[in-house]
Amino acid sequence: MKKKIVLTLVALAGVFGTQAQTAAGIQWERTFGGSEKDFASQVKPTSDGGCVLGGYSYSSPSGTKTSAAYGLGDYWVVKLDVSGNKQWDRSFGGTNFDGIHALQQTSDGGYILGGISFSDASGNKNSAHYGSGDYWVVRLDASGNKLWDNSFGGTSNEVLRSLQQTSDGGYILGGSSYSNKSAEKTENNRGTKSYATTDYWIVKLSCNASQNFYPDLDGDGYGNADSSISLPSCYPPPGYAFDSTDCDEANPLIYPGATEICNGIDDNCNATTDEGIGFIYFADTDSDGFGNPGNTIDTCAQPIGYTSDNTDCDDTNASVYPGAPEILFNGIDGHVQSAPQHT
Repeated sequence: MKKKIVLTLVALAGVFGTQAQTAAGIQWERTFGGSEKDFASQVKPTSDGGCVLGGYSYSSPSGTKTSAAYGLGDYWVVKLDVSGNKQWDRSFGGTNFDGIHALQQTSDGGYILGGISFSDASGNKNSAHYGSGDYWVVRLDASGNKLWDNSFGGTSNEVLRSLQQTSDGGYILGGSSYSNKSAEKTENNRGTKSYATTDYWIVKLSCNASQNFYPDLDGDGYGNADSSISLPSCYPPPGYAFDSTDCDEANPLIYPGATEICNGIDDNCNATTDEGIGFIYFADTDSDGFGNPGNTIDTCAQPIGYTSDNTDCDDTNASVYPGAPEILFNGIDGHVQSAPQHT
């Protein structure tokens, strides 16, 4: 039976600080997948207001999946915008099974993926295979392109469950290990039973030897992708940032994730202006103060020729509106009822 990645986000309504809260309702829902089984294990918010999801996919390009299939199962990453529309998807793997258990957006706007890999170096996996299953870490840029990948493990089985970027620009990995001291594992399994036991296995990674940094002229922590410098440093130099997604380097109040306000400007760099915070006004063609419910505009300020009322039943006749004096025997519903009133 076919299964697909399914993502549903809900909007929580209510007033913080009060006891009265309304129940959550579905804001939108989307389904993503190909012709085989696809499983989502992670969903994380991103700085642009969207989200990134990851898991593993058995599908070749089909359905809503456009990325390749490399083995029995691959890492599959899907990036969504704030409205749940797919921006891109990427697959990573060797010729065996590989599955994401953890992911995070990094400080430069890219992504770090982690999970388990049973694959040798093959497909688009470049790193070695040590045991049954290994920790496998894949680093992406902001567009989902692979920057590097690395495997960690002993000669038995390791499963990466969690990862985080650290304050020094490196990464911390956590999961379980069956292996004794072998390959890249420097300590023996601490189990004393006759059967196989697992331990916590924590691995600290340094930051990449060379990173790109982007000019941050307005000091808001987000840089300009038009130019960059590459340095062997864990931290950006003064005047630079990890992130390259700023859309206005002259204004420190405009950056990805900024609060959108009614000003006719794309404050949060998502290519949409004043989204979600405007008001709906209705065309008042006959200037009687009552609008046409079928002719609307969503904007921050009431434009000329529009009204907040939507109860006019004839927007071409200024004498016809709710509460207008009813003129007998003219066949017109002057004060907007379901039918003309006669006596």
